[in-house]
Amino acid sequence: MSAGESDDKAFIDTLIAYSWDEGLESDLAYDIHVSMPSELPLRLVDRRHEIVDTQRGGLRFRNRYDGSVSSEPPKDLHLHELVDLDVDDVDAVIAFCNEFGLLWLPKGVIESHEVPGVQSAVASWDHPPSWRSVEPVIDVREVQLALRLLRATTASWVAYQANTKLDAAWVDEGLQQPIGDDQAMRWMLAIINPGLVSAYPSLVLTRAGETAQSLETGLGINHGISLYDAICVRIYNDVVTHRPYNYCENELCRRAFLTKRDPLERSKTRTSGVRFCSDVCKRRQDSREYRRRKNQESK
Repeated sequence: MSAGESDDKAFIDTLIAYSWDEGLESDLAYDIHVSMPSELPLRLVDRRHEIVDTQRGGLRFRNRYDGSVSSEPPKDLHLHELVDLDVDDVDAVIAFCNEFGLLWLPKGVIESHEVPGVQSAVASWDHPPSWRSVEPVIDVREVQLALRLLRATTASWVAYQANTKLDAAWVDEGLQQPIGDDQAMRWMLAIINPGLVSAYPSLVLTRAGETAQSLETGLGINHGISLYDAICVRIYNDVVTHRPYNYCENELCRRAFLTKRDPLERSKTRTSGVRFCSDVCKRRQDSREYRRRKNQESK
């Protein structure tokens, strides 16, 4: 991969795509460009719906009766909560959606011929995609597929930054193996771009002097974007900034991350010289190394 800059357009990097055969390179190469050369604003996420029960492979949801109707997920949600989620655990998926927002596949993704497995998956769902559903039920497999696609896209960009092949990011999620990095990158575009449509800036008015009024009740608010779109924005911002990831030195974690998770948020903005993704990982690795030293000393 080679890097460079252009004065008249946002230039990120050049991808040299690997072929299907190990050790061979195709002659495909892509310059990756972005439509906006700066990070997109992290808008509030629509949390008006909450999942209340399951029904024949579906998740029944309703309008939220209490609590905030919008959420503000962490900036690095895609590198922490999304990665840590057990997608096969329906209860965990429900808890994730109820905390951050209901997740579904955008129409552009479902109708895409690029995204792996989507068209064949739709035919097997008991409930149609939520954007054309009259009944307030979404098929749990749609939510799980959306999670897997977003996780694979995140992992692909992490692998790209590490200058490694991208196919494992998709295979590890139980998805089709891409035929080379060029196909994996096309899948990434087909997954991310439909999720960026709603990520435009907006104006909100709140009454001057009324400290009790929040952004959720201001004039012009639409309660935010969907969770799918919010995750796509976060991946897009990683691409735009091209910041290198840190890798957690906890040997049982090895997470790619940008900012350290600290309950007190004192290290939240540190992005360099950070060895662990969280204080929890640091304590666990310190304990592990302490036990090893003690075992060595006792021999």
